[in-house]
Formats: sequence, C-alpha cells, structure tokens
Amino acid sequence: MANANGLTVIERETQLIEHASRYSFIQAYKQLCELATVQKHDAAKKVRIRPNLAMSYARSEVVAIVKEMQNESEFIYFLEVNLMGLYGQNSPLPKFFTEEIIQAQKKELHASRIFIDVIHQRLYQLYFEAKTKYSGHLQQSVQHQLYEFMFSMIGFKGEQWLRYFPDPAFIINNINLFRHQKGTVSGLKSLLSRLFDNATVEIKQCQQRTLLLPIVQRSQLGVDSLSLGGCALLGHKLKEKQSKLLIVISPLSEKQFDHWVNHDQHWQSLQYLIRYFLIQPFVVELRIKTENSRNYELSLSNSKNIQLGRNTWLSAKEEQVLIEAQLRLQ
Repeated sequence: MANANGLTVIERETQLIEHASRYSFIQAYKQLCELATVQKHDAAKKVRIRPNLAMSYARSEVVAIVKEMQNESEFIYFLEVNLMGLYGQNSPLPKFFTEEIIQAQKKELHASRIFIDVIHQRLYQLYFEAKTKYSGHLQQSVQHQLYEFMFSMIGFKGEQWLRYFPDPAFIINNINLFRHQKGTVSGLKSLLSRLFDNATVEIKQCQQRTLLLPIVQRSQLGVDSLSLGGCALLGHKLKEKQSKLLIVISPLSEKQFDHWVNHDQHWQSLQYLIRYFLIQPFVVELRIKTENSRNYELSLSNSKNIQLGRNTWLSAKEEQVLIEAQLRLQ
C-alpha cells in the first residue's frame, strides 16, 4: 500500500530508520503510528518510546529508530528520543542513576530499564497528545474538518469527488486555476503539469472520432420528406472533431503510474478532477508513458490481477525505455 506521496510501507519505514535524526519527536511518532496502523497492528503496543541511554549531548530530538523483530511476523518500533526522562543526559536525577543503568545494560541486565520505560511510555504519549491537541494538521479528524471548512470558503462545499482525492492540499494550492481558467485547455494543462511535476503534459484538441448514426437519421428508400445533408445522411457513420481531447503525459515513474492508474480510488479521483475542470462532456483519452519495468512483464506465475495495457504489457521488452497506456475517462 502506498501513501499520498507514492511511497510503500517498506520505503517509508526505511526512510524513517535511516534518517531518524531529521525528524522531530512529533513527526517520528506520528509516522510510526501510521505505519503500525497500516500493517493492521495496535500502534500503542507496537511503538515504544524511551530516552536515549547515554551521557553525551544529542543534536536532535530523535536519536534513533530501531525495528526489533520478535518473530517472523511480530515486531516493535523503538523510538529513542532526547527528551527529559528518568535517565539520560536530560534526566533531573543524579548522574549515577543513569550510569548504573548503562552498566546494567552492558551486563545484559535489562529489567530495570524495561520497568522505567513503562513509565516513560505513558509520559511521552501524554506529551504527544498535549503537543498535538491544538495542531489540526497533525490530527486526521481535525485535519479533515479543516479541509472541509477551507473547501466551503472557496466554493467547493458538497463536492463528493474531493473526499477521495489523495492530496486535498493540491486543490487548495491551485485554487486560482479553478477560479480563473476552469473549462480551458491551458488551465487543464497547467493543473496536470503541477500534479505530475516531473512529466511533460500535452493536450491535443479537435481529435477525430467516428460516430454511428441513428437509424432515423440515415437515408432510406421509400420514405418521404428526406433531404440529404439536412435530415438524412448517406452511410451509417460520421466523422467529427469537436468533442474529443487527447492528453499525453510522459514520462511517469513506476511509482507515480501505479499510484494514479493502478490504485482504483486514485484513478477515480484523477478522472473526477479532469471532468470537474473541463465542465463540458468531452470524450477524453489519456496516453500515459511510464518507465519500463519487469513488474509489467506478462508472467503466468504472477499473482496480481492482470490487466493488459494497464499493469501488464505483451511487448514490455528490456530495450524499451518507456511503455504506453491508453486509457479513456469514464
């Protein structure tokens, strides 16, 4: 499963562990709780917080994040922080108290630290709750209410498609495009260029398509009051160039492509976004070029739900740099 930025659980976890010191305590604990929840675990039990057991001064709030495996499926995240605790450099207790725990750790006697960390766990959880209580951007429920309020202020109240859009902040950041360029090709191009900031977006208008004529509009023998070119036409097909758009997006990374196309909810959100911006009921065809990958090769042993031209290609050869998906908006 990927988040709004297209990162999988393993990638987010690796990023957190390798660059732990770059995060504040609030950021690190929040993301670890999200990772545990995504993996269907109780965050309160899977994320343990404890002070850094050292006498040296740390340069950041978060010293380290360690993932300790209990068995093949069970794990615990240990978040070591440079905050006030009952031991460590920031402890109000005498230094010898910390030194004794350090010596016990060297002898692999962990009972005293584990007991004290039970107290730390609850204290740091209360600290997190206090720090985030009035920070709406850090609370999912409050964050949703804030977005609802902001959408109401800018005239988007009641728009159902916004509920499932993966990045509501993107809509707010580009509100001027919706206000001043809605319904224009140039505005749609700017919007998609910002959504896919590393790709080139091209929109081709007046694309030819073939329509089937209704029987009542075809010329027929023995029928009165028919005039060719007026109320009746020869043949059963008609070519027109007024109601079809072609959007070409190239190139997208494999992560971006899977995030927007192969994720059903995000794909629906992208379609709703384009439809809402265009206003007119155009026929819209999308051609998205993405990086070739072995994940897109046809394989009978692959357990994924195979969809040719969407997540699998027959001609996905290694020498091909890009492969193309042709999609039509519903």
